[in-house]
Amino acid sequence: MAIFLSVHGSVELNDEQLPQLKQIIETNEDQNPYLDSWLVHEKGGWSSFAFFGHTIDQTALDAVRAQIRRIATTVKSTDGEFTDFVTGHFMVTHENNEGPHYEWKFSNGKFSEIKLA
Repeated sequence: MAIFLSVHGSVELNDEQLPQLKQIIETNEDQNPYLDSWLVHEKGGWSSFAFFGHTIDQTALDAVRAQIRRIATTVKSTDGEFTDFVTGHFMVTHENNEGPHYEWKFSNGKFSEIKLA
């Protein structure tokens, strides 16, 4: 029997980072089967935002996580000596609370996964 998870969250980025994020989604090196679940809002004021939300089959979790980790650790912009990475926050919850929940956070090129009760 399939187990489903809800994955939802957002990435905050600037104009220089936006084409990098789109390229990662379009090339799909991580084999994310839920590409249609990305929504990129390009003009949100100072920042742009990319949103992802979908109920996924548990077998796809590694691919979705890998794609979000790739975005977190590689999408960046530079201003002189200063490097600015994207920031983001995602939640992963199991259907019917039958498995662990996770929180994914990233900033400064670092991705962290916190296992929740």
